Amino acid sequence: MISDRNWTIIGKSERDMLKTFRFFLLAFTEGSQTHWETAMSISKGEHGLDAGRDIGFALLRVLQSVRETRTNSFMFIHPGCEKCASELLDCERYLMQAIRHVFKGETNQALVPLMLLCEGADTNTVITRMQELSAHINSVRDENKSSNTPSIQAK
Repeated sequence: MISDRNWTIIGKSERDMLKTFRFFLLAFTEGSQTHWETAMSISKGEHGLDAGRDIGFALLRVLQSVRETRTNSFMFIHPGCEKCASELLDCERYLMQAIRHVFKGETNQALVPLMLLCEGADTNTVITRMQELSAHINSVRDENKSSNTPSIQAK
């Protein structure tokens, strides 16, 4: 089964995640401090200062685990290209497909895009990092839900 080329990013959260990945990748290729800062600011803008920092580092750990398994370069679209921003290269699509499956608890469904992304290498560390990212994001979502719920107090 080959990954669906018509597969697309859904929602602001996935778009911000992809944009954050792209800025991290750009930082690796160009070595610019501003790219690192931009990547983290996207995460902080989406999740708040403290949670955004933790989620940004979790995103970086996912990306690092992928980079460590691959022998070839991770191909990505430059995040500054507004016309290209909605497009996905194969590496990006496999990464985002796997993340979506892991976030849904469908680890077995994530294996095909991960095997393609990791070029047949062991994907256990990548899955673990994706699960950690999912836990961070779910924790923030749960916290936001509970903070929006009025507390009930006896008088």
